[in-house]
Amino acid sequence: MKIFLLSLVLLLASSRAFAQLPAADEAAIRRVVARTPANYTNHHFADMATYTTPDVSGVNIVHASLYA
Repeated sequence: MKIFLLSLVLLLASSRAFAQLPAADEAAIRRVVARTPANYTNHHFADMATYTTPDVSGVNIVHASLYA
């Protein structure tokens, strides 16, 4: 029983360790989230190619496909 409980505690502790994003990753995600509405507002969708991957796609409110 002690081994089971120890294994359970270690498993739960290790899963929480991997759930954290490095600060650089979190900052990059926040920059993308901040830039996307700006591109929608000013209709400069070509700017999205500077911060997205080549295979990004999306659908806008009128269901027109968007590809960077």
